[in-house]
Amino acid sequence: MTPKGASFKETRIIDGVEIEIVELYWANGSRSFECIHVEGEAMIGIVDDMPTNTLLLELLQAYRGRS
Repeated sequence: MTPKGASFKETRIIDGVEIEIVELYWANGSRSFECIHVEGEAMIGIVDDMPTNTLLLELLQAYRGRS
């Protein structure tokens, strides 16, 4: 399923890495949050609720292979 659009973007620095959070909304009314490693140009995760900094760190560590 393709998202209907994106409502906002937010950037946070987690463990010295810039992570962009993009809220996606879907045709059925649901939403999700895509977490992107800006420098690496890679999605590190997609979650249903606004991610906490703790969750972003976990996603980043998994992306780095250190979980």
